[in-house]
Amino acid sequence: MRRGRAVETGPTARVLDTPADPYTRLLLSSVPHDGWDPAETVRLRAELAEL
Repeated sequence: MRRGRAVETGPTARVLDTPADPYTRLLLSSVPHDGWDPAETVRLRAELAEL
């Protein structure tokens, strides 16, 4: 959900493995994990602001 609107739907595995929406990609990049690069989150945030 973004601003009260569903931005992505589908099977959980697909949404988590290959998100199609830029906002979903930003959310997933914000979760620390092995190999996590915070710079990727910053880049995605800037990209989303341009939309």
